[in-house]
Amino acid sequence: MSPTSEGRSAASVLAEAQAELRTWAAAHPAATLYEIEVATERQLARVRAVLVGEVVAHTGTTSKRPACPHCGKPMQQVGHQARTVLLPADEPLALRGPRYRCPACGAGLFPPG
Repeated sequence: MSPTSEGRSAASVLAEAQAELRTWAAAHPAATLYEIEVATERQLARVRAVLVGEVVAHTGTTSKRPACPHCGKPMQQVGHQARTVLLPADEPLALRGPRYRCPACGAGLFPPG
């Protein structure tokens, strides 16, 4: 998610992407189909990042403690962590969620799977 779209709904980012694509098309009236596709994919990457962020935020709101992927014991929450990952087309997505640690084997987990 780009810094300008962080915290905004997918609908508002989609509307902005559509407006920017219309502006781009007006500035490039002789664009080839390939160039139009590339410009469209660039805008869709922004919308995709917001949609992924919304789903991650929604699915990360569980109160159930995850099981350790290494030993299977229940993990304990040890705070929160922020991380930025890159989605396709190098679109950044900021994630924030609980950080878990296994009291039995010491393995860590973020975000919980």
